[in-house]
Amino acid sequence: MARFIRVTDAITEDAEQVVRKACSPNEKARDLWLHAEIFTDAPEGTHPLPPDALLRIFLWHTTVDKVPAPPVRPPAEDDVSERAWASLTALCHHRFIDKLRQNAVWRQRYTEAWPGLFKWCQYFFEQRVARNSQPDGGLYAHLVITELVHGLLYVPGLKAVVMSTPGIVKLAGQLWGYRHLPGDGHYAHMLTARITGMLLTVCTMDQLDGFCLAVTNGDDRTKPVAVLAMSRLKRTLRSPEELLQMQHALELYAHSIAIVVLARLPGHAATMSLLLENATWAMTSALVNVSRALDLRRGDTSMLSNCVNAGITFLRYALIREDSYRWVCQALDAGLLEAVASLCLLVEHRDLDSGPAGAHMRECLKHIMHDTLPKHMVYKSVVKVTRREMDEVPPRLVRERMNVSYVKDDWETIGNLVKLRATLAELEIQKKGVVSCDSLSCRKSGKKSQLKRCGGCQYVYYCSKECQATAWPNHKRMCQLKNEMNGHNKEPTMRMTFTESDAAFFRKLFGVDAHAHMPHLRRIAKRDFPTEPGENFVICVDYTDPEYPAGKCALKNIRTYTFGDLNSPAFDPANVAAQNQEMIAMVRRAPKEFTFIEAKFTLGERTLTRNVMIRPNLWAGADSELEHAMNWQHHDAQFACPNARHGLPSMLEGVIGDILDSGRDSDSESEWEDEEEEEEVSSPPPARVVDSMTRRFEALRMAEID
Repeated sequence: MARFIRVTDAITEDAEQVVRKACSPNEKARDLWLHAEIFTDAPEGTHPLPPDALLRIFLWHTTVDKVPAPPVRPPAEDDVSERAWASLTALCHHRFIDKLRQNAVWRQRYTEAWPGLFKWCQYFFEQRVARNSQPDGGLYAHLVITELVHGLLYVPGLKAVVMSTPGIVKLAGQLWGYRHLPGDGHYAHMLTARITGMLLTVCTMDQLDGFCLAVTNGDDRTKPVAVLAMSRLKRTLRSPEELLQMQHALELYAHSIAIVVLARLPGHAATMSLLLENATWAMTSALVNVSRALDLRRGDTSMLSNCVNAGITFLRYALIREDSYRWVCQALDAGLLEAVASLCLLVEHRDLDSGPAGAHMRECLKHIMHDTLPKHMVYKSVVKVTRREMDEVPPRLVRERMNVSYVKDDWETIGNLVKLRATLAELEIQKKGVVSCDSLSCRKSGKKSQLKRCGGCQYVYYCSKECQATAWPNHKRMCQLKNEMNGHNKEPTMRMTFTESDAAFFRKLFGVDAHAHMPHLRRIAKRDFPTEPGENFVICVDYTDPEYPAGKCALKNIRTYTFGDLNSPAFDPANVAAQNQEMIAMVRRAPKEFTFIEAKFTLGERTLTRNVMIRPNLWAGADSELEHAMNWQHHDAQFACPNARHGLPSMLEGVIGDILDSGRDSDSESEWEDEEEEEEVSSPPPARVVDSMTRRFEALRMAEID
């Protein structure tokens, strides 16, 4: 106190002299510390010097020419680094930073001083954070550096200056990745996550590489980065009631944005590392809790709306990354459909008159509902989870929100596709919200909250550790397939693209849809190729156009047919070319014996082509009642193929069963007479429509080339 009185008395007597003395190498570090403490800790206006004079003093001691040359030395009393450190603790304070938004002169002075401030930040991180043996001291230094960088990034005019600084991404990585802060370092972690989100929003591959290397201290693996990001995100996954507190919502938003930017580049290893750490599950779970918090409607919910933006943005891109069907299953299992139903109106009406954020959210949600989910209904694994999760969505949300929203038609499309494909997959109808233990010796059912999810694949459930251990020999292979790293753990040629269940479903789906399109295909053939025998046609079904989610058909000539470019060896067997050529040769040798089908569908951001051949040749007979009955591709339907002509008023319902069970069954039986019988499948008898379809299509012999 005595020193404080002496300093203030001296300032009162001759302020200009005090300023001149402070702006010199002879100024004592302890006097600079006193100036800084009075300015930052005492009530505003307590310091007898005006803020402009204090800014002049502190900037003088942090110029770029005063940064010592390497190597970094420990702090010493009254050395140049101690004076700069005292000054930096004041320059990062909100009493300076907050005034920059309104004071153009100060903004210019900070802009001119930034090269020196940045160099000192780099120096102090090495000197006082990385080399500090005292956690509390390291935390304080970390906060000073972080608050300065964070504060300037949110000042218009200074943001571009900071972001364009060479080395700023590396410093951000060092700050974000520093792990040795004590328990009260959550605030520092939140600030560094916000810095990361700001700096990496438009980063290049090289910049993201530099960030990850800074986090891992030169280790080029990205898994530690993903693990650290996920550990911080999971810490913020709080209940809806807790998320109504601004502090918790702010933390969730900051760490969610960090996940978004770290996973934004599709070809970067950090993206796959985060997905393999179940980022999709965590981000969807957060979105569900945010939607429930918003329903409570207490206090300022603007930060929760920002969390919605982060969650939907992440899912928009995560769900189309490599192995996309797996991430779609994770999101659905974590409650994606409930979140969409709850948030659709908020997204639709946010910032309709201003701001790109609202438009971005609407586009992202529309893409998920209109493009991503329907395209993935060719996977049995996705159909299975979607079927279950649609029953979990509270009817009130569907009735009061979804049915009056801009994604209403997309919701109905998904629901209809699920009914259609679930019938084809012969999925058992489950009780609402019920899952089953995956152990074959148990099969106990219960709510998802009552069973435990497999920690590896995050897909199947077990009622106990004993059941998990019993089921492991059967589940091991599937679990490993779901966790494979793009060939990192095995030779690329050993990698399987799909689960066996999904691959088997493809064969059934392509064959059934080829029948469904036959009326359209016959019309195309008659119109465009009137003299060409039907057996010379390849049936093409394309599932990649979101405007035709159940597929659209086309024809190619078997005599001139060529396979497209093969996928990389990581996704196909080494001898796939030879297998393809042998398959087409078989069809050409006996075209009347086979129907050759080409199907296109999506996996991530790629379009895959898979071919199957079935017996008999579908062109051999006339347009049958069965084809008409199964033709859900009629012109009035939501799923109409552009070549559709006619069909049923509703898909696979009502009259289908009547037709299939009628006397016409025996008339169409002849086209199956020569088929070889498949091994019987022991399963509960499906509904009559499924049973009739199964009798005819179980006999199809299909060969898939993966």
